[in-house]
Amino acid sequence: MKEIQLLSNTFDVSQLTSQETRENLYLSINQLDVNKLSESEIRQNFAGIKVALGVFIRQFVKLECEIKDIKLAQVAYESKMERLFLKGRMEIQELKQELGQMRTTDRQFDKVVEVAKLLKNNNYAPMAIKSMMKGITDGDILKEIAVPEDLEERVCWAQSQGFRWNKNNRPPTKVSKQIELLEQWEMEFHKGRALPQNDLKNKDFVHKLGRGGPAGALMAIEEILGYQLPEREKYSIYNCYQKAVKILTDKMIAEEGIVTIVVSSTDFDCLIYNIFGDIDELTKSKIVNGLNRLPRPLITNQVLSQIKIYFSTELFPAFINNDEITNPLTLLPKLQGNTYNSRLTDLIEESLRSQ
Repeated sequence: MKEIQLLSNTFDVSQLTSQETRENLYLSINQLDVNKLSESEIRQNFAGIKVALGVFIRQFVKLECEIKDIKLAQVAYESKMERLFLKGRMEIQELKQELGQMRTTDRQFDKVVEVAKLLKNNNYAPMAIKSMMKGITDGDILKEIAVPEDLEERVCWAQSQGFRWNKNNRPPTKVSKQIELLEQWEMEFHKGRALPQNDLKNKDFVHKLGRGGPAGALMAIEEILGYQLPEREKYSIYNCYQKAVKILTDKMIAEEGIVTIVVSSTDFDCLIYNIFGDIDELTKSKIVNGLNRLPRPLITNQVLSQIKIYFSTELFPAFINNDEITNPLTLLPKLQGNTYNSRLTDLIEESLRSQ
């Protein structure tokens, strides 16, 4: 059927589902109860309603299928978008990781440059730089960082020299962060330790080196003075550094025009040779001068503490194998700590017995 007749209204079957036709059909059906219809009219109208109902059912089924197709397409689209999102997130993470690796490599190269400057004219500089560069090029620095065997010893010694993790002195949870902070302080310390005498007195310059700068400068001044400041037990490292600067300044003023002659009541040549090997006369004279300050009779522990004042990345015991020193900056904590105390004590006692 192309058309249906309801009362006086004729409806195009193909247009039954349009909005206007639906409204008119609704009004016509409502009129069926109002008008008194004969049996034949009722049958005629009922036949038209059946056709209309069939059209609507077919259209509903069609719409239902389209809705299902839309839902399936939506699910497929959402799945595709989710895959794209996950892929994009993974790519972003990879890019962040690559960027982090590049930044880490840049920082490591900067450290190599700093170490190279710090170890200028040092006999072990080429080996140290070679080792660091090999670690960078092989990608070892980008691997998961394990706890170094000497980390505890280095931290203990650094804290004895004024190192603090933070304001509350609480170590970071990540080992990599602990190593980063410790190495930064060690670098600053050795910069201060390597300063020439005139720069050691420049408080502003030393302070700008970083938190480790004053500690290194203090140890350098103590080497010049030939003794360790007793104020270390009472005051902070920075206050001790300021005190050391004043003592050094007064000493330099007092010694202007005076030729210092070292008169030793004890022959320390054997002791110095056994520990350091062949060293230049100026360094040897400085060590002898410091040892002569010790009270008599000489005690092994006092001599050991005095000898440790002169340890540096350039001056250390001859029994240490040069080939094993890959990073001289981590050697000083071992020298100042207990690592080599047994060997050093034996050498000192042997030399004192021969006096």
